[in-house]
Formats: sequence, structure tokens, C-alpha cells
Amino acid sequence: MIEISQQPARKLLGLSANFIGATHVGANGPQIIGPLWGRVSQLFFARPELEDTNPIGIGAMWPVSGGQIGEMTYFAGYEIDEVPKDLAGLELLELETGKYAQVTHIGPMSSLPATVVDFYSKLPNEASITRRQGIDLEIYLQVGEVSKVVIAAPIFAGSRARD
Repeated sequence: MIEISQQPARKLLGLSANFIGATHVGANGPQIIGPLWGRVSQLFFARPELEDTNPIGIGAMWPVSGGQIGEMTYFAGYEIDEVPKDLAGLELLELETGKYAQVTHIGPMSSLPATVVDFYSKLPNEASITRRQGIDLEIYLQVGEVSKVVIAAPIFAGSRARD
């Protein structure tokens, strides 16, 4: 079920890479995104000031300007409170607060792509929800045998969920 939420402004420390989205020919998200998270985690948790933290992992994605159909940039990062002086090979992405349509995936990570495809195929049919330009999110609240991931798409403020 699609819900509406207000996502807060966030600062993310991570890395980005381009991929082809799950609903397009040549989709390669799992081959790009999984290894990207591995590299980000290795660099992020190697920082002494962050090694004992349990930050929220957030994937942020947006279309590649001038890229092939379905090509997007994926930013894998961890939420931070303060921006370090030395990024140590990582990139900073700052997200603005905004209204989002969202769905929560609960289950194995292997079935996350099916949840993503289902969400994005239903979203255009929701008459009360109007998408806006912006950054889509994957908010990893729990990762393991049973994972909990919020998939969120930016929407206009006047949008609302159906009753």
C-alpha cells in the first residue's frame, strides 16, 4: 500500500555509480548497487570516529542527464550529523526535506527488486499522487534475513494517499 510521508533533510556520506533501472532493458542494479554498498561500507566504517556508530543506510537515485533510457545515478551512503573536514575518498550528498510517496518492503533483500518494480508500476495510477522532480530514496531500516526498506518517490505537497 502506498503511503505519504514527509522526509527530513539529511546529510549522506557515500559513493555514487550509474546503473540501469529494474524496469528497463539491460537492468543491472544488483550487479552495480551491491558492490557499491560494499565499497561505501568499507570506507565509511574505516573512519575511527564512525566505527562504533549504527547509521541509517540510504540509497538515493536520480536519472542521468543525457544517459541511455533507464540510466540512473545511485548514491549509496550513510546518514551523518556532522560533515567531516576530510571526506577520505567519500562524497557528500545533502537531501532537502520533502513530501514522498512510499512503500515499505519487509522480506529478504533478494525480493527487493520486485517490490521496487511493483511500487513504480502502481505509482502513476494513483490519481491523488503527483510525482515531482527530485531524488528517489531507499531507506534501509533493517538489513538481514528479514530486511525492512522504505522505497520513496518525491511528490508534490498537494498529493495525498487514498482513504
